[in-house]
Parts: sequence; structure tokens; C-alpha cells
Amino acid sequence: MARAYLGTRPYELVLADGRLGDGSGIEIADLADAQGAKALVITGYALMFAKEELERHPYLMKPVRAVELVDRIRGLIGAS
Repeated sequence: MARAYLGTRPYELVLADGRLGDGSGIEIADLADAQGAKALVITGYALMFAKEELERHPYLMKPVRAVELVDRIRGLIGAS
């Protein structure tokens, strides 16, 4: 489903869960990056990814604190 949404319009930021029904958040982050969007992967399963995959995009481990999420988003989009 996320793949279909990425094709509908440009996005500035994409938040993707690490485990999706039809793939991984890393794959979605790769697609978002290819389209010029920033991507953040949120996962409780970081160990299921290869180190090289995790290094391609910023990620947060679940459970995520709201302040941590907001800070990371601000850093990605350059907001203060």
C-alpha cells in the first residue's frame, strides 16, 4: 500500500514502519529517497535488518518517545 501512495504525489517526509505486510520500511525508505523525500524508519525489529540496510536511512527503535520523534523529524526537514 505504501508503494502505491508514493506514486501518487511528491512527499517531503516519509515515516515507515520497519515491518510491513508487503515488504519492509527500508524498501519504502529507499523508494522515498529515490523520489527526493526524506525517510525515517521506525521499528522494533532492527536486528532483522542487515547493518548496511540500517545505515542507509535514519531509524528509531520502538517504543518511540514523542519528543524523540519530533526532534528527529525536525532534524530531517530542517525545521527549528
